[in-house]
Amino acid sequence: WYCSQKMHNQLHGFEAVLRTAAKYVILLDDDIHLHPGTIRYWVEEMENDPKVVVASGYTFDWVGPSVSGMASYLWMMWRIVASVAFHHPNDRPGFIWGGAMMFRASELKQNVCGLMDAWTDGGYSEDFATLSLARYHGRTNCVPKAALFPSEVGETDWRKLFNYLKRQIFVVTSTWASPHQRYLAYGAQL
Repeated sequence: WYCSQKMHNQLHGFEAVLRTAAKYVILLDDDIHLHPGTIRYWVEEMENDPKVVVASGYTFDWVGPSVSGMASYLWMMWRIVASVAFHHPNDRPGFIWGGAMMFRASELKQNVCGLMDAWTDGGYSEDFATLSLARYHGRTNCVPKAALFPSEVGETDWRKLFNYLKRQIFVVTSTWASPHQRYLAYGAQL
């Protein structure tokens, strides 16, 4: 009732994992193709930098050889343009991606930066809420270069593309967990 379906499902997963001795919690979209060293790089980053709240990655899309529709190419272009925000010399870009994230279990148990509260009460976009709350609390995120995930874009149609773009724009323009996130959202629209 109070958060998106994705967040609702993730919170139930967190609840189960946080009862165990797990050191890290990883969230992955079901179509992610991990680079063989991704999780190792995430762990190394989080072990070496206590300021990192979340290790993330981003999709590297390409259109499959059998695809002929323009909508698929525009989907890929949207992702390519968005990927610019993930390039940073020291792997500390200004963005994270909800399709692939790793957190310290101990920090989720402690509700660090108010993440669990934000996700539970009104959470729609776990990545945008995480980003803004981490920044607000003087924390950071990491996106090692090994966390760029190959993803083949299949045939899609205009209706699916429009639905996808509408949801992406809704996240930036209409969802926030804090006044600081609202400030970042307005800045992203410029």
